[in-house]
Amino acid sequence: MTILPKSKLGAILVLVFIYIATITLSIFFFKLITLKFELKGLNAFFSADIFATLLLWLIGVIVGNPCVFDLQWSIVPPVFLLSFYLYNGRVNKLEIEDIWFIGTVLFWAVRLTFNCLVNWGGFDHIDWRIINFKNKGALAWFFINLTSIHLIPTLITFTSMLP
Repeated sequence: MTILPKSKLGAILVLVFIYIATITLSIFFFKLITLKFELKGLNAFFSADIFATLLLWLIGVIVGNPCVFDLQWSIVPPVFLLSFYLYNGRVNKLEIEDIWFIGTVLFWAVRLTFNCLVNWGGFDHIDWRIINFKNKGALAWFFINLTSIHLIPTLITFTSMLP
């Protein structure tokens, strides 16, 4: 059994820690696969994104709430975008279109993250659709949780960020 904060502020702070840790571990994973396995470009970014998704899925399983993953929709795009600019050495060569694009994505991400956190009920709150899926049985829930709740949204988010 996990011990999670009951207060909303405490739960949000735990989420912030989870996402900072996940992003940090994903950066290390990205560096590992680009250096050791010579995976490059979008393949490396995709692998790191899947790695982050699997970490968030595992954390959701441990805390008993897959809603930990909900912020992925709004946190991954700006992280991916900024990482892509850094990886390609374009940070010092930004043009006005790049600045507008990055600014728009950041504005959207901050707004969506804020709305998500304002409406989030903490770790005790699980979306009613997820409860319905959980009631389908342990094996069905395992596959639904891993694929439909985690991997498919990751694929949607990743492909929407492709240049």
